[in-house]
This record gives sequence, C-alpha cells and structure tokens, in this order.
Amino acid sequence: MSSRNGTAQQPADNMSKGMKTMGFGQDANANIHNKLGLGKDKIKDPDDEVNEYLGRAIDARSIDRLRSDYVKPFLLTFRKTELEDRFCRVRDTMFTTHLLCSLLLLILICVLQLIIVPSTVVMATLYPVSCILITFMLVLARSETFRCTPKGLRTIATKIALTRWLRQIFLVVSVIVVYCVAFGPMLLLDYTSLKTCLSKFYNISEEGLNISLIHGANISVQSDVSLCNPHLETLHFPEYITLCVCVALVSSAVYVHSSSIVKLLLLLVLSAVYLIMVEFEYYSIFDNRDMMLRANVGLELNASSTNIALKWETIVVLVVFSFFLFIHAQQVESTARLDFLWKVQATDEKEEMESLRAYNLKLVANILPLHVAQHFLKNAGKKDEDMYYNDCEFTCVMFASISNFSEFYIELEGNNEGVECLRLLNEIIADFDECIEKIKTIGYTYMAASGLTTETSFSDMSHVVALTEYAFSIKEQLSEVNQHSFNNFKMRIGGYRTG
Repeated sequence: MSSRNGTAQQPADNMSKGMKTMGFGQDANANIHNKLGLGKDKIKDPDDEVNEYLGRAIDARSIDRLRSDYVKPFLLTFRKTELEDRFCRVRDTMFTTHLLCSLLLLILICVLQLIIVPSTVVMATLYPVSCILITFMLVLARSETFRCTPKGLRTIATKIALTRWLRQIFLVVSVIVVYCVAFGPMLLLDYTSLKTCLSKFYNISEEGLNISLIHGANISVQSDVSLCNPHLETLHFPEYITLCVCVALVSSAVYVHSSSIVKLLLLLVLSAVYLIMVEFEYYSIFDNRDMMLRANVGLELNASSTNIALKWETIVVLVVFSFFLFIHAQQVESTARLDFLWKVQATDEKEEMESLRAYNLKLVANILPLHVAQHFLKNAGKKDEDMYYNDCEFTCVMFASISNFSEFYIELEGNNEGVECLRLLNEIIADFDECIEKIKTIGYTYMAASGLTTETSFSDMSHVVALTEYAFSIKEQLSEVNQHSFNNFKMRIGGYRTG
C-alpha cells in the first residue's frame, strides 16, 4: 500500500515583534563592523540620515513608553502585582560578589585609617568585629554551593538568594557596618575648640588671638599635640573621615539589583547622622583644621576669606555625592526591571510558540500517521522536497461509519445549532483514537489501518487480527456511549487487506 502527501513550506525567518525590536533580525556582523567603524565609507543621503535619526528616536520613545506602561515613575515598582512578585523571586547570582566588594571596601577603609587617623580603642575593637561580621554574611550567602555545608544553612542561603527583602536586609547591614568603620574612629578623638584652648593657655580672650600666638604654642597641622587634653589624640585631617564616609556610601552602589528607594533612605539617614555630628558635635575639629591652615598661610584668624569652611564643604560633598548615587541607583534598577520585562515577554512568546508547535503537531498527526507527520516536520524548509511514499506489503484498512448519525444531527437552538451533536461525535471519535493510529476522519466515517510501519507489519497477519479485534472494541465503545447518552447509534464496519 502506498500513501502520498505534501506539505506547505513555512517561512524559516518567522520572528516575534519583540525580538525584531531588540535587533535580532539584523545582521549581527554588519552591526559590529559599523559600530567599530570598519564598514565601507558611504556618503549618506540627508533623507536617510533623517530617517535613521527618527528611527533611533522612535526606539528610545518605545523604551520610555514601555517603562511608563509597566513601571511606576519614582518607586520603580511594577504596576502589576504579579510582575512585581515574579521580579522579587528572581535569583541574584551576583549577590555574593556584592558582599565581597563590601568586604574589600571595608578593608580599604581600615588600612587608610590606620595610616592617617591616630589609633584608639574604638579602632582596635571595631575593625576586627566588622570584618568578621561581613565575612560571616559572605560565607552564609555563599554556603549554598558548599558540599560540606549543613542542610539548614544551605536552605537559608537558598532562601536569601531567592528572596529580595532578605537581600535588602543584608545590604542595609553591610553598608551600616562599613559606615561605622568609616565614622567610628572620630568618636574618641579630642574635639575641643583650639580657640578655647589657646585663650586659656595665654589667659586672653578669643578675639585677641593671632597667628604669632599659634606659632608660639607650637601648634601646626603636622603636630600631634593636643593642647587642652594631652591624654587624647587629635585629628588634624578630618577631611579624610569625610572621604571614608563617602566610600562607605559607595558600598551601597555595588548592590546593583537592590531597590533604589532603600538605597535613598539609607543614604539620607547616614549622611544626615554624619552631618549632624559634624555641624553640632564635632564641628570644632573642622574649625581647628581651618584655623591652623590659616595660620600656616599667614591669614588673620578673624579675616574674611573666599575659602569655604571645611564643615560647609562637607555638606556640599555629601549632598552631591548622595544625589548622584541615588541617580545611579535609579538608572541601574530601571534597566534591571526593563531587562526582566523583556525576558518575561521573550519567555512568554517562547512558551506560546512551543504550545503552538505542539498544537500544530497534534493537528498534523490527526490528519497523517505520526511517522509521516514527523517526516515532513523534520524536512520542513528544505527545497526540492520529494513527495513522501512508502510501499507496504502487509496492510489492513478498516472503515467504520455511524450509519444513522445523520438522523441524530439536527440544527436547533436547543443544541446550539448542531454544535452539541458534533461535540458528541468528537467524543466518540476521541474514544476510538485512544487505541489505534488513525488515518482519516470524514464526517462520521472513521478510517484506520495497520501494517504501515515495520513495527506494526507482520507476515503472519497478526496485525490484521489486532485490527479486527479493534473493530469489535469500538462497537462495544459505541454501545457504552449509547447507554450514557440515551441514543441508538449503529456502527457499520468494512475493510480490506493486502499481502
């Protein structure tokens, strides 16, 4: 027996709209050469340049449109709760690297302060504790990949990697630890006003101080002498504490997948605490620095100068620094959320294509035998494709028809214009399909065959016996349908064999 059929060739370059928007439909090598300036020099027509500019503007506008449709402007959270939940459950594969960066910044601050800031008890206690704490957080987050890690710790590490609010807590703790190391050494230093000390030392009023009296007391920027409290160390370089605080604030920027709002609140609180301490508690350290600098360059103590006081410079530095860190956080989170949105859309389109492909395969398999359908699907897209044929020596074909179905089929409003009748016919045929590979269904006539493949073709005609038994099985199946549907369908079966 021979069977022939053909297939329509589908375009191989079908591509979703989203993939074309992201540039997958273009020649990648040509794009790379053009970006590197290796392409051929061509004089562009003004109209082409205008069209190219408009195309780039439209692409940029579409990104802004996408951001405004799905993401809230300031909070940068998704408008749909479902998307926000999915985004919060995304694994942060770089989280342990972020913690490692925080540890490196912490060690850098410790080394710089050991060189510049006078040693105190706070430094001897704070540095080891902070390093151990950050290291513990790093090991805990990394323990998911260690084979020797207990199951409980591995579960905690997995939950940290998959839970966004837990990573936010790690972010806050690590930044506060680095901030305390940057700001802590200034707590036990002498912050008495140098003017007050000198006035008591010379027994004169503060207005009577001049440059010669400061030089006479042997006080300079390079001196480590504390005039009022000899048992306390004096910090003559307070600007380095400000720079260390800035480095501590930078440690929040390494967590690129964290919320920009959390970073903003953290920057505001830490900057406000430091500025309040500088302006109202430790302001004398900055004033002493300014006064000694004026003495070194020969300026009068009470003379006006265009130089800005160090404590006011600190305010400007921290405010500008925090502002740009927040802008950076907003840009990074916005990009991350758009990237996530594109991935979700690409995944949904991929799943849709896979379901459509499975549906098409099922549809083709419903018309052709499965091995014939697979033959055409594997060779799809090939040019000059021959028609499929296969010679079979031992085959058996059966036709089964519901002879009185035409009497049952009536188009009325009660049966939805005949749709319910067709639904019952579909259920009957679906029951038949569970047992054998169908070739064709035309109306209420069912055609089946055996012996079309080497696995089902036998010279002893056992497959013919199986098909005969199947004919009796579908009669029994139809009787069961009649019993449950209160109908009296009759089956008429015939067939022939070869070989």
